[in-house]
Amino acid sequence: MDPQRQETNGKTPRRHGRIVLAALVVAMFGESGCKRSSSAGDSEGASSSSSSSSSSSSSAPAPSGAGAGAVEVACGGASTCVRTRDGALHCWGEQTHASVALTRVTGVAVGASHYCALASAGSREGVPDDAREIAQCWGDNAHGALGDVTSQSRRSPKPVTTLGRAASPAAAAAVELAAGDGFTCARMSDATAQCWGRNDVGQLGDGSHGDRLRAGPILGLAGVGQIAAGSAHACVRVDSAAKCWGKNDHGQLGDGGKERRTVPVPVASLTGIAALALGSSSTCALHGDGAVSCWGANADGQLGDGKRDDRRAPAKIDGLGGVAEIALGARHACARRHTGEMLCWGANDAGQLGDGTTQGRARPAPVPALSDVVQIAAGAAHTCARLGDGTVRCWGSFAGTTGVTPTPLAW
Repeated sequence: MDPQRQETNGKTPRRHGRIVLAALVVAMFGESGCKRSSSAGDSEGASSSSSSSSSSSSSAPAPSGAGAGAVEVACGGASTCVRTRDGALHCWGEQTHASVALTRVTGVAVGASHYCALASAGSREGVPDDAREIAQCWGDNAHGALGDVTSQSRRSPKPVTTLGRAASPAAAAAVELAAGDGFTCARMSDATAQCWGRNDVGQLGDGSHGDRLRAGPILGLAGVGQIAAGSAHACVRVDSAAKCWGKNDHGQLGDGGKERRTVPVPVASLTGIAALALGSSSTCALHGDGAVSCWGANADGQLGDGKRDDRRAPAKIDGLGGVAEIALGARHACARRHTGEMLCWGANDAGQLGDGTTQGRARPAPVPALSDVVQIAAGAAHTCARLGDGTVRCWGSFAGTTGVTPTPLAW
């Protein structure tokens, strides 16, 4: 998401907060989803997160009831995080409990097995207040996704020491984070982008293969307005067009082929876009006029075109308009209309479409009994919606729980 966005009360949170991780994900399963994006000008901005699937009997169940004061919800794998107005971040995932203090949290991205947040670095001599907010990551680090020049996994946030102002106070700041399966990317304040971590299929966009433990630039990119990550591919919005790179086995890069790309390539015949959202092996774009185009994997109908065939190039979803935001899970997708209505389609084996059934759908269908939705997010097999009153509803399979209808989340 864009950490510069204004919250619903018109103020940017600057109070101290804590991250309460009700089960930090330390071993996930490799599929990535939870990519959400809202249209330019939407008051709540856009976010990027990633996913994996399944849940464990040792998982801490997500609490029921209703929390309040949420300004962002982000998902990844079987995990969900909620950022509140006071700068706190509450997360529910698998296996391990942890509680870590961070201050002034303004954004979060959840990968397949790691987390990253934009948060205050604390007081540092010689560093102005507005330069103290940096990227900090924790979780699985086998491929270097934490960007701390090690492969040591961590249960508490540590600065991405090779990125932006954590490396040098004079450097461009990270303003948006995107997390995939073992890799992380950042959009910088100078409209460039950097990535680090896993790189077996070119997902770092630097023209090479091989993991990288430190942040590095994506080749040939400038004017970046948004960045998003899927399981093993990534995309950026540049002006009103898109470029993608990485894995392409289902045509998720949208360049008309199925060959992996180690540097960004233009998405074919796609213009006038306001935002991007990435799933495990599929990609969608929100157009400025409220239409939605999708491409890539479609075995579960996640492209919303009524079919089950993969697409190598973008195609608009017929009958879907007035959209303000889109979110993709591993095998499902959702859209939020400007009216506050929410629609979902694709796989539904865990109830991730929220319609009270486990029947998949290849066309968008409303999420019943849900209104005044102001932001959405999708994990591998679950979905969440933030409502106008600052509460959050989730459904599907995550944090050891499964439900087929929206249920309040408490914190």
